[in-house]
Amino acid sequence: MGKFCTRCGRPLQEGEICICRRPQETPAQEAAVVQETAVQEAAPAQETATVQTEAVQQEAGNAQEVPPVQPQASQGNQTAAGNPAATGFFKKLLDTFVGLIIHPVATGKQMIIEANLGIAAIFIALQAVMSGLFAVAICAKCSSYLQYIASAVESYSSLFSNGLSLGSMLKLPLGRVFFVTLFASAALSCLLAAMLLIGHMIIKCKVKYQEMLAAVAVRSALIAPGGLVAIILSALNTVVGIFLFFTLSIWGFTVMKISMTACLKEKILNVFAIMLSIVMFAFVVLTVFAMAKMWTLYLPDVLRTAISAAKSMVSDPSQLMYSIFQNMF
Repeated sequence: MGKFCTRCGRPLQEGEICICRRPQETPAQEAAVVQETAVQEAAPAQETATVQTEAVQQEAGNAQEVPPVQPQASQGNQTAAGNPAATGFFKKLLDTFVGLIIHPVATGKQMIIEANLGIAAIFIALQAVMSGLFAVAICAKCSSYLQYIASAVESYSSLFSNGLSLGSMLKLPLGRVFFVTLFASAALSCLLAAMLLIGHMIIKCKVKYQEMLAAVAVRSALIAPGGLVAIILSALNTVVGIFLFFTLSIWGFTVMKISMTACLKEKILNVFAIMLSIVMFAFVVLTVFAMAKMWTLYLPDVLRTAISAAKSMVSDPSQLMYSIFQNMF
């Protein structure tokens, strides 16, 4: 049989003492036990919080002692940020150039409205370079003719038997030809833009110099690719190359005029046509005047010296007459 408590009748195991016979704990003792248990449970959390606080304070102290290091990639980021702008500019430049070839008037009008100074400057510089190369090609052809004549003269004259070479004396300065033409072309383009600005001011049409420079750049962009073709053709036939180059210049002026007209109001088109005709006539006169002043720069130094001496003698008739009579008597 099982064993039961003699006091409450609860079934018991072997050797078990019934709970009714165990000594009862007082409420004060139970509270002490509960408080001790809570302290033991809170101790690890407090130690962890203390360790974390000390670590944060130590990191803050290190941050105050060591100055912050700037990231090295900032300059690279700025460069990377600048590349899209350059890429966009060159894409715009290429699209504008192709647009001028395919749709010259519409693209030319858009160029004048936008007045992008960078694109205009590049087109004018490109046309100046092509003009310089074209002048070099023509002068190289002329130089070959002069060398042929010089060799023929040297073979029949004893004057050049002492080491004096007529061919080297008549050799054209191609480097100087290129840079003179380059500078003259760029300067004339800027001058044309200024003349167009003055003309618009006279007819009381408000425009900016950048817009007129963009209009001139329309002409330059159309001349540049054809100038390369003219250079190639001039090596085969000089007359054909020159004819093509000046034909392209007329085409460039025509597109420039139509593009500018598309930007104007209808009520001023009549006076604009008169103004533009006067400006173009004045520009041609100035171009011819500039060529008359600069053409000696395309000659060899020996010929330039001889021409300068001849001019000085002509400017002083008494000296010229004295030289003539001295040679006669």
